[in-house]
Amino acid sequence: MAGACPTETHVHSAHGENVKTIVVLLMMLLPAIAWGQMVKCVAKDGKVIYAATCPPDMTEQKLGIKGSTAGPASGGTAPAPQKSLAERDADFKKRMIERQESDQKDAKKSAEEQRKREACENARTYAKSLEEGQRITRTDPKTGERIFLEDKEREVELAKIRARAAENCK
Repeated sequence: MAGACPTETHVHSAHGENVKTIVVLLMMLLPAIAWGQMVKCVAKDGKVIYAATCPPDMTEQKLGIKGSTAGPASGGTAPAPQKSLAERDADFKKRMIERQESDQKDAKKSAEEQRKREACENARTYAKSLEEGQRITRTDPKTGERIFLEDKEREVELAKIRARAAENCK
C-alpha cells in the first residue's frame, strides 16, 4: 500500500530537504570558521551577522578563532602576519627533512643497540661454554684441520671473551 498515505511521504520528503539545506549551509560555513576567517558584523541598530567580510555599513569585530583576540579589547597588539604559501611549504619541507633525519638516527641507534645485545648474548654463551670445560674446536687456517683448545689457550680465550662481554653488555 504505497499510495495509502501520501501526506506521510510528503512530510518525510520536506524534512529531508530541510536537513540537506542545513548540511549544505554548515558545509559552506565550516571552512571559514576552521580557518578563523569569520567576523562578527554589527550594524548601528544592533543587528548582528557573521560573515567572512562585513558590508560597508557595519562594523567588524573579530571572533577570536585560532587564538586571535576580539575587537578593540586586544590591547593594541597586531596579530602576526601570516606566512605566504611558499614560506609555509618551505617550513613543511624543512620539518619533513628533520623528521626523516631523526628517524634515520633512531633507526641507526636501534640497530646498534640490537647488534650490541646480540654480541653480548653471544659472548656470554661462549664464556659459559669455556667455563664449563666444553670441548671447543677451531679450524687451522693453513691445513683446514680441527684443533681442540688446550687449557692454556682456554684461559686466554676466556679473558678475551670476558673483555668483549664487558664492552657489549653495559
